[in-house]
Amino acid sequence: MSRYEVGAGTVAAGTALVAAVLYVPVLRFLDILYTGLPRTTELYFFLYFGLIFYALILAPLVALIAGTVVWRCVVSPSSSPTRGAIASVASAVVTMLLVPLLFSLLILAREYIRAAWWTPETYQIFISTSQLLVVVTYGGLLYWSLRAGVILMPLSVIAGWTYQRRHQHRKL
Repeated sequence: MSRYEVGAGTVAAGTALVAAVLYVPVLRFLDILYTGLPRTTELYFFLYFGLIFYALILAPLVALIAGTVVWRCVVSPSSSPTRGAIASVASAVVTMLLVPLLFSLLILAREYIRAAWWTPETYQIFISTSQLLVVVTYGGLLYWSLRAGVILMPLSVIAGWTYQRRHQHRKL
């Protein structure tokens, strides 16, 4: 990997972090609007707060890898700034798809670990592992990816276009 590609991945990671940080107040506002969900349930804790913190940690890491790989495959140092914007959007889409899937795998691992030390006081949230993967991934896509994507997509377009334009001018 060249410094150019890793730099593009770093820009994608920064953009994902900014979008995740900006999304937290949006989610808090939506939480105020939907007051019917009990705040003490374990499901609420892991799916609401877990996804926020997990997205703050994982989204930049996934974006770094996705941005680096996408820029390596799609963009060359002599490409136009428009191609940089398109590559940034592609890496943002990959990030928005992978973060909920990886979050559901984390919850699945938690369920397996908890099942190893099962006691009568604990209960199973999901009936099966396939239900867990579908429900949590779908919830992450619906409640995190779509809404964070509204913030992430414009930021990605601007960041990718600017990064490529800046790099193109350095070469001239």
